[in-house]
Amino acid sequence: MSIVDLAKEVNEIYTSIKQPLDRTPQGLMQELDNRGQWLARSAEILADAQIVLDSKRGEVAEQFVGTDESWNIVKHLIEAKCSDEKKLYLLVERLNATLVHQIDEIRTLLSYEKAQLFN
Repeated sequence: MSIVDLAKEVNEIYTSIKQPLDRTPQGLMQELDNRGQWLARSAEILADAQIVLDSKRGEVAEQFVGTDESWNIVKHLIEAKCSDEKKLYLLVERLNATLVHQIDEIRTLLSYEKAQLFN
């Protein structure tokens, strides 16, 4: 998958999780299901983003093979030329963590709703 395709999918997921929750028990169950699916997909996207980042780093590093540049300069140049790939990787990593926290929050809300039924 290309960085553009991955970024588009991440943006779609991010846009979806910013929407307010339907706080009915049925709505919460649906949200829990959705976020569980997005969590699984975000883990896969994270792995793909790591591959894209590593590939780009390798391509850029090849340009410096046999040069007399210092390692520190080469390292910074590689990072600079891979900034978009690094940004995507970090964004997916945070998206994945956000989904984990949201799933926990939805479970808590469901527990609260369940407790309200028995009070």
